[in-house]
Amino acid sequence: MTRRTKRILFIFIPLIVIFILSSLAWLIMRCYTGYQFSVNCEAYIKRAAVASDVDTAQEELGKAIEYIEENNLTEGIVSIFLKNPKNDIGFWYNTLNNTYKQLVEFPRDATQLEKSNFMMRVNETIEGLSTPDGIEIYPHNVLYLWWAIISIIGAIIFITVLAIII
Repeated sequence: MTRRTKRILFIFIPLIVIFILSSLAWLIMRCYTGYQFSVNCEAYIKRAAVASDVDTAQEELGKAIEYIEENNLTEGIVSIFLKNPKNDIGFWYNTLNNTYKQLVEFPRDATQLEKSNFMMRVNETIEGLSTPDGIEIYPHNVLYLWWAIISIIGAIIFITVLAIII
């Protein structure tokens, strides 16, 4: 192995390792934030959607809304380049919040038929509402995009250059 090759390996191998580790860290963080959102918010929304009584739906949706408000997921758009109505956080939050208010205001002395019809409307509203894609990393979605681009492309470039040189 020539001295030039050793010098190139000495420079490129650590850079490749850094970029690969950065890519793995990005992947782990995306998985972790996705899991946290799923457990602390999405699961409660799903439980509220399938609840058979007003009190249970109110309690479960209340937990989800509390998480949403604590994490400032009440307005904005998750999309970075192409603004898609599906990714409007404000619409998503307002729909959930209005549904919660309806659950709170629903008269508890209503007949069983009224309760059943109301719960069917609530369930249809919640189940028909799609969670914005990428909300688990909002408002840091631009940071995550650049992190992924730099890490993955950096690793690819340095591996390719190393393969060409050696």
